Amino acid sequence: MMNSSNFPILSVITYLPLLGILALCFVDSKRQELIRWVAFLTTVVTFLVSLPQIGRAHV
Repeated sequence: MMNSSNFPILSVITYLPLLGILALCFVDSKRQELIRWVAFLTTVVTFLVSLPQIGRAHV
């Protein structure tokens, strides 16, 4: 689904968490704090990108 500026917002919302998982694959497992930050930032960015969809929801 594209928004009014022809930007595929649903694809971005879908693939951002996958990019976060991919980023975590390259983090050393002993760096727990970095793993938490990458996961947190991925979640926040995905949430922020999804906010414009709230107004477009059909209830």
